[in-house]
Amino acid sequence: MKFIWYILLACTLLSCRPDKDKSPKSGLPRASNQNTAGQHQKIASTPIHHRLMEFVEYNDDGDYFLVTVKKSDSLFTFINESEDRSLLKGDVVNIAWEPTLLSIAGDEDRQLKTDKIISMLKVKDGKVSEFRQRYQKKLKYTWPANENYSQAYLDKLYLLVEYYIANSKSELLQHAINNGEQITYSVEEQRRNGKDYILIGIATTTEHHINTIQWLYLEKVENVLYEYDLSNDELVRFE
Repeated sequence: MKFIWYILLACTLLSCRPDKDKSPKSGLPRASNQNTAGQHQKIASTPIHHRLMEFVEYNDDGDYFLVTVKKSDSLFTFINESEDRSLLKGDVVNIAWEPTLLSIAGDEDRQLKTDKIISMLKVKDGKVSEFRQRYQKKLKYTWPANENYSQAYLDKLYLLVEYYIANSKSELLQHAINNGEQITYSVEEQRRNGKDYILIGIATTTEHHINTIQWLYLEKVENVLYEYDLSNDELVRFE
């Protein structure tokens, strides 16, 4: 089982490695004291590389803190030791990284060659950052009392819904944003055509009325988001 775990970790960290540029971006962020699963060792005589990319997400759920970024349609994952979590999906960042050897916790004789973030500086707001500046309100949400969702999971759903709203072409949503209406959404479990989904209902609220604007389906296994097309009773994948 250990061997399989090492292979899976290697695939996560090493797949889709970016081409290496030679113009470094200096500046070392503070390392997090929480991420102590393994030790890093810089590979001798290797340069620091940098590139403009699009931020996707932080992933602090495993033994190693990771960050995922995107260039065109390709995703890249790096070891991330910075404590900063201020970036939002779609922000353009100048990212600098260096090759490093990662010692596996509990088995220091094994090492993986991977890439570690040296600095990650935002150079342009993405649509979610622009939406927050424009709307300046928190989204409100509800979920069934019998569903024991963790706050971390609810926070992830919040970012997902916020990303959808910021990128949606819905005229009703744009109207609600422009008028400063309170946007809310509901979360519930739903089964459709043999698959389990999180059903998300986005709405605007007034004192006496709730106006549902859009239903979203989040496929739970593959974590894929779909818009519900009411006229055709079908799900349309949202990119």
